[in-house]
Amino acid sequence: AELYVIYTVIRSVMDGNDSCRILLLPVIAFTVLGVADGIIDHFRYLPQSTYLTTFGMFFFAIFVLNLLWRSMKREKEVETMADRLKNEAVAAERRIYVDAVTGCYNRSRFDISMKEAMALAEQTQEPLTMLLFDIDFFKRVNDKYGHDVGDIVLRGFAETVRSVLDREQFIRWGGEEFVVLCVGKSLDEATDFANLIRRRVKSATLYDDLTITCSVGVSLWHHDSAEAFFKRADLATYKSKTSGRNRVTNERELEN
Repeated sequence: AELYVIYTVIRSVMDGNDSCRILLLPVIAFTVLGVADGIIDHFRYLPQSTYLTTFGMFFFAIFVLNLLWRSMKREKEVETMADRLKNEAVAAERRIYVDAVTGCYNRSRFDISMKEAMALAEQTQEPLTMLLFDIDFFKRVNDKYGHDVGDIVLRGFAETVRSVLDREQFIRWGGEEFVVLCVGKSLDEATDFANLIRRRVKSATLYDDLTITCSVGVSLWHHDSAEAFFKRADLATYKSKTSGRNRVTNERELEN
């Protein structure tokens, strides 16, 4: 029977089973030691009972330890692969949802950010407000200094805004327009917050001696559609631009 086991193990080794390659040694050793014990016991070669088969357990211990080592190695490989896949997923998501110039979320992420902010506002029963920024005369910067300088201004603007944000979501809507979603700020608080950012932008040195300003519109979510919510902020921003720029207008002022 043990010869058949050895034959089966050898066939498995030939089929490429690495575990059986390690198992072959203890199986052969156990068989040889068992035959030796039978001969010794039958012919009374030794004066007292001595069993060599017990030492075969050491060979099986080597096999078991090898299995444990291979198992730990496979687990490590699986963990490494999982980490690599996770990093690739994060990189892919970044390529899809993060603006390459400013590092903000891009417009593709806007709908997701809006749903997340609305869900959080519903859950916490806090107000949700939107700040829509438009960099004043940005086209002049591109026309006069080139798009490379325009990108520098965009990055500087984004860094300036990001420096005062906490849990707010920051999105580049497109071109020179940016959106900040604030959960927990009322319309008046969001208006004050927008003015703080506006002043920071004006006093920041984004490129050489350029003074960059922005016009801002602020709206409050009335548990209506995302489109209506954004439309009020857009109209408020437009009023800021037509009223002299470098100012903040909230939706309440649209009625005046």
